[in-house]
Amino acid sequence: MKRSNIQILYDAEKLNAIHQYVKGEELQAGMEALFLELYEKYVPVKAREIINSKEVVIYNEADGTDAVERGKRYINFLNIWIKETVTSSK
Repeated sequence: MKRSNIQILYDAEKLNAIHQYVKGEELQAGMEALFLELYEKYVPVKAREIINSKEVVIYNEADGTDAVERGKRYINFLNIWIKETVTSSK
């Protein structure tokens, strides 16, 4: 799994208070747990299943596509699926 950095603005005084009472590793684990909660709350189950089941395919001899082309198709599929899901849930 590729990881990304996240930056947010937060009240400096409150952040300093957190650092006084929470170790860095605990704060990191707490933030990861909160983001997992947000992910599970807002990302539809079907989209999470697709993300969790992704397999890397280097080359598909059946249709002659490489991993980059298949990745583009996959991303396009996800974008369409998410838009349809959001639209239909309104």
